Amino acid sequence: MKAITLIAIAAAVFLFGSKADADVSMENLLNTPEWELETQLVDEYISSVSSVEQVLADIESWKPESCAENCQLIEDSLLYSDSVFRHFYYVLPENYASDPVPLLIYLHGGVSTSELRTYLPEVLTEWFLIPRILEEGMIIVFPCAQLDAVWWDTVGQDGILRIVREMKRCFNVDDSRVYVGGFSDGASGSFSLAMLCPSGFAAYFPLSGHMGVAAEDGGRGTYLPNLVNTPGFATNTDLDGLYPSNIMQYTISLARSAGAELEYRTPEGFGHDVEYLPLIEDELLEFLWVHPRGDLPEKVVWEASEPGGCEWLFVDSIYNWPLIGEDFDYNQILLSERLVFGFYPDDDFEGPGVLISGIVEGED
Repeated sequence: MKAITLIAIAAAVFLFGSKADADVSMENLLNTPEWELETQLVDEYISSVSSVEQVLADIESWKPESCAENCQLIEDSLLYSDSVFRHFYYVLPENYASDPVPLLIYLHGGVSTSELRTYLPEVLTEWFLIPRILEEGMIIVFPCAQLDAVWWDTVGQDGILRIVREMKRCFNVDDSRVYVGGFSDGASGSFSLAMLCPSGFAAYFPLSGHMGVAAEDGGRGTYLPNLVNTPGFATNTDLDGLYPSNIMQYTISLARSAGAELEYRTPEGFGHDVEYLPLIEDELLEFLWVHPRGDLPEKVVWEASEPGGCEWLFVDSIYNWPLIGEDFDYNQILLSERLVFGFYPDDDFEGPGVLISGIVEGED
């Protein structure tokens, strides 16, 4: 966006030179969010400079506009692999300038809806954890999921990676400090990213999620040994009706037995909600800071049933082949303590009461 504008300015000055005097600064030009006004200022700026060298000098001395006291929630959009534009949101920290800063991707819960999630500015001040992340000087990005583009399907995951690339293109992101995590479905999504496409992420933090969702709900082939490549910080709570810690602890133990570097915390007295986040935010942020992404690793562990890879290793085709050596199937049978029953109402019925159109099938 801004980079393209700068290239166009330099090219125009080189080809056509200046035409007249105008009082337009590089700072006013590049800090203008409105596209129509920016186009007008480009023309005026080109008229005010005399050489490409002056343009380059102005670019060198220009600093991005700070968020000042009130960091702004900015909405943008991106084309996904299914040819659908989907919006996302981001916020720059108050101290953002020209130095590289960490990038944190926060994945929301409740992804199985037809409508994209929308965010309001209150997310920056009233949500748990988010204000602390901004205080730490990180750029925060909020992708938005919906049916057919959830965190663990190919469209949704590719969308996250496209957003990361776009943020790196537009802002000075510290490539060694790109983190991904979230709550509930966002947590399950960060588990799936760590197992299916971890390249580029320094660490992940699934909060109240389940590492098996990508396999169960998305039909993806996920393998716990792949978690070896990226450190993680996970939580579950004891009163969680979906993913209680007394059940999820077995999956964490299984992941650790596969070699995963996985910190695990189980706050007590909380259900499937975010009220416990203030208790762990200091420890979580410290974990992120001490886990930057290093140089290309000498060793990569990768198991796959679809094309994909990690860092310098990429599997582009999958073939049936006789097993060579030993292989351990890391799986865990989990028994749910939830009692599920219900029925489907007939929405077209206009009479008194509720007409039942079907019964929810139970499980043995």
